[in-house]
Amino acid sequence: MNVKLLTIAIPTWNRAKILEQSLNYLLPQIVKNKDKIELILSDNGSDDNTQEVFQKYITEFNQLDIISYRHNQNTGYYGNFKKCRELSNSRYLWLLSDNEFVCSSIVDYIISILESYDDLGIVYLDEWQSYKHEYPINNKYYSKETTIDELFRDGVGYKLTLISSIIMKNNKINDNEIFNNYNGNAFLGFIFLLNSLKFSKNIVQIDGVSLLNRFVNISADLFEIWTKDISNAINFGLKENVLTDENKNDFYKSVLNNITRWHYLEYKATGELYGRSYKNINEINCKLFFYYNKYPQFQDYIEPIIDKPKFVVFFIYYFSSLFRKSLIRIKKKLNHFIPNTFL
Repeated sequence: MNVKLLTIAIPTWNRAKILEQSLNYLLPQIVKNKDKIELILSDNGSDDNTQEVFQKYITEFNQLDIISYRHNQNTGYYGNFKKCRELSNSRYLWLLSDNEFVCSSIVDYIISILESYDDLGIVYLDEWQSYKHEYPINNKYYSKETTIDELFRDGVGYKLTLISSIIMKNNKINDNEIFNNYNGNAFLGFIFLLNSLKFSKNIVQIDGVSLLNRFVNISADLFEIWTKDISNAINFGLKENVLTDENKNDFYKSVLNNITRWHYLEYKATGELYGRSYKNINEINCKLFFYYNKYPQFQDYIEPIIDKPKFVVFFIYYFSSLFRKSLIRIKKKLNHFIPNTFL
């Protein structure tokens, strides 16, 4: 069997129109590397015209190695991720969401990196941005070798949880154990990322905007997954000796700075988060306190606003968001001189 270099897998469900746009950006780049890439399209029991989209591109790009699969019913993120992993046959695996669009020439660049190293644990795509009808066509990419210690210490550990930002070593030795133990964990992909570091700790980071993320509503309980689920994922890394206690502390600091405080502010200010409403604020407060109360960032950023009236939190959220957006714009102009921990 001819083992290819890279599998690109797209699990999808009821997003035919967005998927079509995603494939328009991706497939022409795969054509240039058709002997090195296989593409997996896994439909999680969609009831829209996803299958028609599959067939359209399988026919139009019949020179590519495309594997398509359709579940009889929705198996959730776990089931679709599992099927993509099972179907993949290459040395490395890149799992893309159906609402993420690859930027120009990034596939070429990734292939060049994978071919330049004998053994990598992961390739990390450091930059992505929201899709706003602008498509970068002249991106420049740069790469550097790094370590998990450096990534966590630099305050970007939370970004590794976006599974589409990672190309991972596709070693399946203990897949069954992971799938059995972490069924339902929203960070299953992150757990497999950590698992890949068992086989190689070599990491290459690619700088330059490589992905565009199109906004979609999120039905998952974000306060549940950013407490219980992420804790279980980090504990996996500790158990497998790919993470240290220092890594754990650095990681949670980055989560509290960049994820939890903004989630909590938005929820308190608007009553919802990514289109989902939450009713039991006491339960949310208890979760956050249980998992994060020992960290100074929790005491500095979250505890002070727990008991504040909604109108006060709204102003904090509004002006904090404006300040944060300004910093991000300045950061881009100053070529990343502003540390991630400020954002």
